[in-house]
This record gives sequence, C-alpha cells and structure tokens, in this order.
Amino acid sequence: MSIEAITAKLLDQPSIKAIVGTRISLGQRPANGSYPALVYQTVDSEPILRMGPPEQRELRKSRVQVTVLAVDAPGAVNLRETVQDAVRYRRGDMAGHLVVDVIEGPATGTDKDNDAGVWFTTADFHVTWYV
Repeated sequence: MSIEAITAKLLDQPSIKAIVGTRISLGQRPANGSYPALVYQTVDSEPILRMGPPEQRELRKSRVQVTVLAVDAPGAVNLRETVQDAVRYRRGDMAGHLVVDVIEGPATGTDKDNDAGVWFTTADFHVTWYV
C-alpha cells in the first residue's frame, strides 16, 4: 500500500461522496467523465529522519494535491471546502498504515479551463504516516 491508497481512503467520506459519487480518480480524469469530480496525486513524499533503532518503522511526510472539477465556480469552491473539512486533521489506521496527521496546505484560486468547459481549484494536504 502507498500514499495513494491512503489518499483514496481520506477522500472516501460521506460528505464528499454525496457530491461526487464515485468520480474520484488518481492522476487524471477520464476524458468522458462527468462533473463534479476529484483528481488526486502525490506531489512528493520523503522520509522523516529521526533517532531510533534500525527496526523502527519508517515515518514519511507526503504532500498530496486534490484537484476539484465542477461545472461552475461556486460548485468548485463548495466542493473544495467540503474536501478540506472532511480531510484535515484526520488520523488513525488507513489502508493498512497508521496516519499520524493530515495538515491542510495552501489552496489555489478558482479558474476555468475554457477548452474543457470546466472550473477547477486545488487543495494541498501534508500527510504524516508510517510505512
């Protein structure tokens, strides 16, 4: 399992599913997809160096970006805020890993992709977890 599996679990929340259903994708949204939808990706992931015995489990910090796609700007902002509220400060066992903390990073403004006819915005999260 990986940070991608943890992120999928983080996004598997009733408040998010009520808006997007199953339209949550890793990497990119299918070309024929409908909206609203979420696309998530890992931006970076690195070990946290700490003192301890060699058999100690590795602790990692990963930056995850969630892109929100919607048919209008208010819908994109509402969905981004729903994601932020559902994901921030979560901890516990997720996808077979212990998640220590999820801290909200910066969010971008809302913009429109005129070619695709969709509004988008992003939210970043810093996830600290044991491998």
